[in-house]
Formats: sequence, structure tokens, C-alpha cells
Amino acid sequence: MAFLFRTILIFGCIFFTVCLPPVWSAAPGSEAPAFELSTLDGESVSLREYRGRKAVLLVFWTTWCPYCKNELLDIGEFLSGYKKEALAVLGINSGWRDSVSRTKRFQEQYGLDIPLAFDHGHEVSQRYGIRGVPTILAVDREGDIAFSGHRLSDRLSDVLDELTAPQIDP
Repeated sequence: MAFLFRTILIFGCIFFTVCLPPVWSAAPGSEAPAFELSTLDGESVSLREYRGRKAVLLVFWTTWCPYCKNELLDIGEFLSGYKKEALAVLGINSGWRDSVSRTKRFQEQYGLDIPLAFDHGHEVSQRYGIRGVPTILAVDREGDIAFSGHRLSDRLSDVLDELTAPQIDP
């Protein structure tokens, strides 16, 4: 019986490794997939609207994730030194085992002042290859991913400093 179990397990691992297509992941240097969502306030937001104008910080999260809560509560202080003219921020609830009503309650309960959107059907999360939350992505003015991580960090701060530095025309 143990031999049968091991055999099935080994063949299953080989099948999933070899036969399934690779999942695209939001890696630095790759182009950020375009999307359009509605914020909880009903405003339409699109990644394209920032192209050439601002860097964008995307935070994928859920209401039930304690790490997400910590990152979202710290984000205001973390971003306090960045000008809104240079950096747009959007929290995207991935919709995994979550709801719009819980997202709105979360926003009100914790007084979050960044725009929040809900990813109905997980379409945006899938396009970005999000496998866990929180996932934080920084997108440069050209629409390329410059940072991918799971927490607010010194490395993210360094990347945002570069992305929001004043542009000097030659």
C-alpha cells in the first residue's frame, strides 16, 4: 500500500511539473498587465491612466490575512515622504474567500485612506500571477514591474525613491 501511494505521489508530481503550463509571475523587468477596476468609492481606475505620468504601488491583499492588515496599517506612514504627483497607490483585494462588504467594513474600521478595489473573479490577481497575500508590486512610469515582494521593506523604499525621483529632460 505504501509503495502504491509513493508511486502515485511521484507520478503526480512529475505530471504537474512537466505537463502543466508555467504560471506567469509578476517579476521585476516584466510588463505589468493592464487592468481596469472600480474602487470601493465607485471610481474607475486603470493602470494605463498612469503610464508616462506616475509610478504605481499595487498592494494585493485580503481582509482575513493578518499580514495584510499589518502592511495596510503601516502603508500610510511608509509612504508619507512620497508626493502624490509622483506615486499612485491602489490596494486590490484579491477576492479570495472575501467580499466587497467585508472590504468596505475593513476600510472603515481601520480608517484606510488609500484607494481600495475588489478583484471580482480574481481576474487581475490571476493576470499578475498572485499566489499569496500580501503581494506588493511597484510599477514604473513606463508600465514595467520594478519591485515584487510581500512586505514593506527598505528595498521597496529604495525602488520607490528611484521611481519617484524628479525626471530630468535631456
